[in-house]
Amino acid sequence: MHFERYEPPPGQAMPANSVSVLQALPDGTLWVGYSLGGVSAITAGRVVSYGTRDGLSGGVVTALTRDSAGTLWASTSRGLARLVGARWHGVGAERGYPGGFTSDLTV
Repeated sequence: MHFERYEPPPGQAMPANSVSVLQALPDGTLWVGYSLGGVSAITAGRVVSYGTRDGLSGGVVTALTRDSAGTLWASTSRGLARLVGARWHGVGAERGYPGGFTSDLTV
């Protein structure tokens, strides 16, 4: 394995250095989850970041996965959310999720 330090394109920044989880997708997108909350997508030389203002559950991002329909899911120390378009939507009791801390996601 070989690691390289990533430098975002000029004028763009990563919201934190404390990475907690990575999820590489077949299309080349790298999703980054942070220990201080929030996620970023790095694709085609561009960084797009999401946080609680975008509907993502707060807390440490503990897992990221994509399901067979292409939906991205994020679990955090405070909840579970899925990305629909450019907005995260919390998942709760209406889908059978009891809420709270989730450490792993499996599809």
